[in-house]
Amino acid sequence: MLEQVIDGTTPWDHKPIFQLSGEEDLELSIRLLVKGQLEYVELLPACLVQRPAIVVHEIRKFTKRIRALLKLTSAARPAGTTREAMLALKELSAELSPAREAIVHAITFQNLLSISRQPLELDAHIYAQLESAALESQKDVVDNERLHKKLNAATTTVRSWSEGFSITVTLYDFLLIELRNSYRRARKAFQKCAGSPDPDLLHSYRKLVKTLWYFLRMLEKWLNEEGEGVTLAVDDLGAILGDTHDLDTLKHNLSEGSAAKARSWASEELMSIWERTRLHYWETAYQRSSEIFALRPKQFLEMLTRDR
Repeated sequence: MLEQVIDGTTPWDHKPIFQLSGEEDLELSIRLLVKGQLEYVELLPACLVQRPAIVVHEIRKFTKRIRALLKLTSAARPAGTTREAMLALKELSAELSPAREAIVHAITFQNLLSISRQPLELDAHIYAQLESAALESQKDVVDNERLHKKLNAATTTVRSWSEGFSITVTLYDFLLIELRNSYRRARKAFQKCAGSPDPDLLHSYRKLVKTLWYFLRMLEKWLNEEGEGVTLAVDDLGAILGDTHDLDTLKHNLSEGSAAKARSWASEELMSIWERTRLHYWETAYQRSSEIFALRPKQFLEMLTRDR
């Protein structure tokens, strides 16, 4: 079933770089970026039977990358089907969300178990249920005809958007300004959740951090050497916030339904490990956020474009 391979390897071994070329012709650069992403994602369904978890992950990453590009270019008001493409990508991502969540919950709980000194039968039973749900969700994805239809709809609308894309403004007029605006939004979100790392606030903050990271990746050719370090730092922060989000959704999934479940969704040791782990993640995220968002948005952009 892995007939769609390149040099005997799977598609994700040859994943295209999500980065604008840095050429003066921005329209061409954007079209080439989209072309590479579409060619990649259209290879993935052939690997679905053998590697459903990876395919689910990679298709969702595709939707996030292209949605970030649509956001980055939104200020230019390009011709094409921006709204339709965004909607199709959201629907495709939503189709895969249950499977991705089930897989992540099983992995996250397994990681907590690995820290436990004396795992109890209760925790082993919970993990078995999560693992079973993850496997079942992958089977559902393989047999999901809606997935193929929504993937086709997403690639069709994104291709149409790319072909109709036009731009008359300069790089600095909108790409770098959007980067500054993305930094401002993430900075405000950090300030909002800094005093109280509520799961919903952190989730919103995490999404803005990820968008900032995608913008930095796409614009790397136009940034100075400091830009590379900032991109890595934002990527690292996004990963930590993602791990925190996984812990939050795992707890929500296991504790919803009754007050008793909310109080004892796992053994006392596992719940204690969860608390310590989440606190460690948040303290790390807070420290790195404070470093990344110490500058004002204008200063941030000046720092990254100095001497360019």
